[in-house]
Amino acid sequence: MGNQDRANRGAPDEDLAQLIAAIREAYDINESEVARRLGVHASTVNNWTNRRRGSGRGPNPATLRKISSEFPKFPEKRVFAAARRLPPAPLTPDAKERLLNLFDELTEEQQASMEAQVRAVVEINRQGGGPRSS
Repeated sequence: MGNQDRANRGAPDEDLAQLIAAIREAYDINESEVARRLGVHASTVNNWTNRRRGSGRGPNPATLRKISSEFPKFPEKRVFAAARRLPPAPLTPDAKERLLNLFDELTEEQQASMEAQVRAVVEINRQGGGPRSS
């Protein structure tokens, strides 16, 4: 297996700390540079590296996507897997419009109920309890 294959997949049980270590090694950078490129405090990256964060709530999806975009050797699927999450599906403008049109047809109570349900599912995903990819 080549180095690029390893960077794309990582170990099946790779966690966020191991991912950050792999990023630092692949790009020959320190934690402060990782933090600078992600727009987070250096102590945040240090917490991820020392597993004081990332196993519970961890980085939000925008930060996980930024990890992948700032460090392209590490694809989004691998980054989200290390955070124990599935990546959110992309939402096209057309899909967004269809969903909003459907939502507009609901009563106020139905809208509140749907919003609460979606918030609950999002929170489960944020905590790493959502469905896992195989």
